[in-house]
Amino acid sequence: EFYAPGPSITLPYTTTGAGAGEIANFRSVGDAVLRQDLANDTDPIKGAYLVGYKGRTLYDRAGEKVSVKDFGALGNNVADDTVAIQACFDYCTEFGGTAYFPQGTYVISSTVTLFEDIGAQEPLGGDTKACIRGEGSGLSVLRWTGGNTPALRIHGEVISLQSVKGIGLTGNGTGIGLSLRDLSWFHCEDVLATGFEYGVYGHNVLSSKFDTLVSRGNKFGFRLERLGGVYASHPSAISMINCDMGLNTEWGAYI
Repeated sequence: EFYAPGPSITLPYTTTGAGAGEIANFRSVGDAVLRQDLANDTDPIKGAYLVGYKGRTLYDRAGEKVSVKDFGALGNNVADDTVAIQACFDYCTEFGGTAYFPQGTYVISSTVTLFEDIGAQEPLGGDTKACIRGEGSGLSVLRWTGGNTPALRIHGEVISLQSVKGIGLTGNGTGIGLSLRDLSWFHCEDVLATGFEYGVYGHNVLSSKFDTLVSRGNKFGFRLERLGGVYASHPSAISMINCDMGLNTEWGAYI
């Protein structure tokens, strides 16, 4: 028999082990009814409420990180995950949250872009400043199979407050590993870019920090410059800590 919490129970709830004494707190349901209740997304005492976590639903908890696998990415180093990753980025741009890459190698054949929600310009970012997180630059890897365009692009506006952490980018000799555009208060940490024409290239980037960035084995390692437009700005207040720009064929870093 299946049982669901009764109206007298407040979740989360820990049973005492005294089944006979507690049975009145639960209601008996059949499998079909339980399945319907779990699928319900309108009744406040059904659906996700039935699997609550410390006063919140598991749906709310899982939403703190939005996995690219929830949008169909496989990360198996074979399937093209471009469309799935962009769908995840678009969701995070619109609703906020962190685009999360579980361990794996994700093939991308055209540029994937994480935009800033320009409708949310609160000084401290609000909830719509989307970010990217992986398990580490050697564990969550984006493998580029496209042409002479960016692989991963972070596109901000005004006060971006975006960040990328724990991601590896491997190329095929062309394109840009990490492309940055119109960013301020941007943070990059534990990111690897190798095998591109430009490992990292950005324009109109200021007041930003690069920590443990490795850009090796490219033609050009790292370049920041001013480019025209509404947010045109020379790179300024750029912090680089524990970064490695070695073994690039032309030069390492240019700001």
